[in-house]
Amino acid sequence: MLFLSPAETRKKHKLFQRSQRGTLTTEQFLLRVLEIDPFDSIALAGLGGESVTKADMEAARRYFWRALDAEPANGQMYLHLTASLTESDPELAASVGYLALRRILRNPRRLDTETEEWLALVRADMEQTIPGLDDDKLYELSGTLSQSQPDEPERVTTLLLPYRLIQEVIDRPVDGMSRDTVDCIVEHGAACVPLLIGVLRGWARGVEGQGGPSAAAAVTLLGEIGDKAALPAIRECRNAGDRDVKVCAIWAAQRMQKLPGGDHVVYSVCCQPLIEAEPAGEPPDRQSGIVQESRISGMLLNFVEHNVKLGETQDALKMFFGRAPTTELDDNEQIGFLDWLLNDYTPRHFRRTIPQEYLARHGEHLTLADRKAVREWTTSYCSLFQVQSVNKGAGVELKDLLLDRNLFIHDVEASNIVARWECLFTRVRVKETGTVFTSGGVRIIADVSGELRDWIAADRQASGLDWLPYLRANSHRIRQHCLDM
Repeated sequence: MLFLSPAETRKKHKLFQRSQRGTLTTEQFLLRVLEIDPFDSIALAGLGGESVTKADMEAARRYFWRALDAEPANGQMYLHLTASLTESDPELAASVGYLALRRILRNPRRLDTETEEWLALVRADMEQTIPGLDDDKLYELSGTLSQSQPDEPERVTTLLLPYRLIQEVIDRPVDGMSRDTVDCIVEHGAACVPLLIGVLRGWARGVEGQGGPSAAAAVTLLGEIGDKAALPAIRECRNAGDRDVKVCAIWAAQRMQKLPGGDHVVYSVCCQPLIEAEPAGEPPDRQSGIVQESRISGMLLNFVEHNVKLGETQDALKMFFGRAPTTELDDNEQIGFLDWLLNDYTPRHFRRTIPQEYLARHGEHLTLADRKAVREWTTSYCSLFQVQSVNKGAGVELKDLLLDRNLFIHDVEASNIVARWECLFTRVRVKETGTVFTSGGVRIIADVSGELRDWIAADRQASGLDWLPYLRANSHRIRQHCLDM
């Protein structure tokens, strides 16, 4: 069962309400959930936890394995299993732990306290033998370590083979899966079928990070394997909203029935690069027609919604405006806040800005054009600019009064509304096609621009930061000072 029906969703909700009222124990609630949806990974993991409480570790491990099979992209399921195996089978626990590391580092929903504490312990242990272990190196190592371990017992290697293979479907490489990986999955089809269905289940239920390309590869592999146990999942995918998944599911159903459908389709789907060059003269987003800028900002806002709690967003509003807004924000205030949030703000549990964090987690799944665009977002900065000249219908030449350099802004609209010698505190971004404004910014009266520049220079010197790190960390404060002046 991939897609829950409205009736099944309502039944789950009613059960939850009953558990909240105390008419059902936690265990009763979880067992009832499984009656409705036998593949609810959260309920399975919860029952595993209940078994741990009863000191029934054998039952706990059975539930955790089922939870992992139901949702193989969820790092929490690997963590639960690792903990349950630590005493009974430390060799298996160690290898499953590296799978957990890979999945957690690629899962934007990982940031709960227990997971972060576990991740900190793993990092500290690895830093003892790997000097200079930064986030990027840890991310890269997690992929390598999850696939093999030196001196690993053969029984562990054999047991974990399908779980290692499925990582390449979940984290489908931008240049496509290798034929060797595809062949190996098909060869070990009986063991891989439940996990491939688990990938489809996560995609169908909208789990973060499980996209259409991985689902298309999973359903195609199921068709190539030909196990009849996968037919219900394939049939459900034939009604999918994602065109690629739907087409692949139709082919898979034909393949299962031994109808003519092409012997090499599985390679052309799974091994196809996700990066495609944009045809000349066409907009970057060919599917929806939405301009790339809007799409990237939408991706980042969705990332914020799932990873930054509402309370922190409210605190960010206070930080940006210097106080809690007492009235509804007007359009300019909303644009200014979102521009700062998506470019300069560093969430409490991140060590970098939102575009930087998004690129680190999801960069390999983006198209070439989108990856370049997000990378360009990471280079934006606010500064104090003076208009040197205006080229009507083309753009404006600016002098950066803080970094002491000139640049040309390709912005037709700006060329029609700004005047020579006018000063602006605003954000610019260097794109492949030229430098652009990203927001309206604040216009500065010429008489106070020198005073403002001196204030910013003194504040930067007191901070001890170089210019660009200072500007990213303090753009909201400078904006507030501009408005006060």
